[in-house]
Parts: sequence; C-alpha cells; structure tokens
Amino acid sequence: MESHGYLSFKWSNNILYVNAFGPFNDEGAKEAAEAYIKEVINKKSLSFSVVEMLDNESIGSPNTMNEVSKLWRFLGEHGCTSLGIIYSNDIQRSLAEKYLPIFGKLFSKVEDAEKWFISRDTL
Repeated sequence: MESHGYLSFKWSNNILYVNAFGPFNDEGAKEAAEAYIKEVINKKSLSFSVVEMLDNESIGSPNTMNEVSKLWRFLGEHGCTSLGIIYSNDIQRSLAEKYLPIFGKLFSKVEDAEKWFISRDTL
C-alpha cells in the first residue's frame, strides 16, 4: 500500500520542531517513525524537548496511534524531557490524550509549549 502522511524536522538549539502533514496510514507512520528516530539519534543530545505540530488532517488509526505511542516512549528513553503536542482540532486532542507520555502536554499554540519548556527548565 502507498504511504500516507509525512513529517518535517527542524532543530533550534535543543528543541526539535516536528511538523506532521496529512492523515497517516500504517505505512506512512512507519516511515515517519524511522525518520524521526534517525533525527534524534543523529543529534546525539543528552537532553532535548520536542514540539510536534499537527496540521488539521494529521490523524491515524488506533494501530497507527499505538506506533506513535511507542515513538514517544523512544523519545523519553533517548533524552526528551518535554514533549509539546500542538493540536489543530478536538479529535487530535482527544486521541493524543490517550497516548501521551508523562513528560508530554497538549497545547493549541507553539508559544505555549515553549513557555512550558522554560517553566520546566528543560531548555
């Protein structure tokens, strides 16, 4: 099956900004996770934060969300101290709440996630 959904990455100091585009099928989620893991491993940072920005169509099946949950756990195991998820709609917010790790929080704006990182002294 053809892959759907993709991610883009940008580092700014010790914050990884991840943009998620489109609905993800299982194949797209797998490819995106592989790229995400490679991005984190190549940075070799002992401590970092992540902002994931979901476009309005970013969503996945329950199976895809299980893979996302595994990816978020990987982040925590490799130095991520804060994970800010920027949702675009209530469906995303509701789904993310079910899978969010303890070091994660949901926001409607990037600026709020960045303020949270500062308040946690994770930068």
